[in-house]
Amino acid sequence: MKTLFTILFLVIISSTVNAQLDGHMKANETLLSFSVNVITLNNPTLLYEDGQKFGPYLAPGFGLNHYSYDQWGFRWGMDFKWVSDIFPEIYKLSSASYDPSIKFPMLTGLWWTNVGTNVYSTEYFNIGVGAHFADYLVEIPDWDSTGNIDPQGNQLATQYQEPTGWYWAAGPTMYLDAGYGQFFLTVTANYSFSYWRPDIRDKEYEQAINKIDGYPSPHFLYVDVTVNHDSGLFLSFNRTMTIDRGINANKFSRNDLGIGWKF
Repeated sequence: MKTLFTILFLVIISSTVNAQLDGHMKANETLLSFSVNVITLNNPTLLYEDGQKFGPYLAPGFGLNHYSYDQWGFRWGMDFKWVSDIFPEIYKLSSASYDPSIKFPMLTGLWWTNVGTNVYSTEYFNIGVGAHFADYLVEIPDWDSTGNIDPQGNQLATQYQEPTGWYWAAGPTMYLDAGYGQFFLTVTANYSFSYWRPDIRDKEYEQAINKIDGYPSPHFLYVDVTVNHDSGLFLSFNRTMTIDRGINANKFSRNDLGIGWKF
């Protein structure tokens, strides 16, 4: 939470500078974004084979955004996290300790979508509110299970801890924008409540989850800070946190640091 408050403070301070938001080329446009991301997965409550952090690894990123700086202007964005996760083994910056036979953790999704409108707008600063709709695929391997051997001497499959699963979630979103010269800063934050846990329909996968009857579905907190330039270049950092409300109390999170282009 300290990090979030620091970000909000910096955004508010930057709103005092003499730079107009409406003059940027991104206003009222729908843009594709491509990036190269450095990704880490963290769970301090569960030790991985190589420590409490998995990664970092390099992966591509892809998204869609529509910006508006008018009061009551409509805005939306989509982040396709699965694009970054279909190639998690291509580039490993810590490959020396990586064993491909062991399952790695995952926090991803097919369609993370924000929609909203600006409720307060000035020449230099915006506040917007809206809604977030997303699917979250959570996989938390139980590394202790990788050493399990059945009575016949066969290696048992890796087991997964709750709240491993596929969750559909929704919740409120908040936007903050500020401009400075040819740059503009956008902060997006949302909190999501799981409302459905679809069956993945893979019997082996479902059996590998150490399910606990009545285990509560997780909530999710997402914060993104993006610095854009009028040329289309951008630098972004976003953090996704799983709020495990059950007895396992996993503090599973994902960090994405990316540089890319919007057009």
